[in-house]
Amino acid sequence: MSRIMRIRSAAAMLAASFVVLAQPALAQAENDIPPEVQAQLTNSYIEMAAGFYGIGVMCGASDAELEESRNKQLAMLAKQPGIPADYEQRYEAAIAKSEAEVAKLSPAERKQTCDEIKQSVEDFAAKYQN
Repeated sequence: MSRIMRIRSAAAMLAASFVVLAQPALAQAENDIPPEVQAQLTNSYIEMAAGFYGIGVMCGASDAELEESRNKQLAMLAKQPGIPADYEQRYEAAIAKSEAEVAKLSPAERKQTCDEIKQSVEDFAAKYQN
C-alpha cells in the first residue's frame, strides 16, 4: 500500500471511528437531546465535514478528489440523526469558509500544516494498524 493510500485510509478510519462511536449513543438518546444541543452537534458535524474538505484543498487535492470528498461528506451528513433539511447549504457555506481560511495561508504555511496533518494521520495509522 502506497504512503498516500495509507494516509487516506487512516484519515478515513479516523473519521469513520468518530461517526461509528457517536452514532449509537446519539441514536439512542436522539429523543432526549435538547434542541440546542442537537443544533450544536449538527454544526459540529458540518464543520468537521468541511474541515476534511479544507484539508484536501490545503494539501493540493485534485478537483476530482475534492468532488469525491464533498460527495462522501454529504452522504455521511445525510445519515446523521437530526440533520436539518438545509444541511447541504450549510455545508457549502462551511466549505467556502474553510477555503477562505486556507487562502489566507502562505504556500509555506500550507505545506507545513499539511505535513503536520499527514504526520498525525501516519502516527494514528501506525498506532492502530499494527
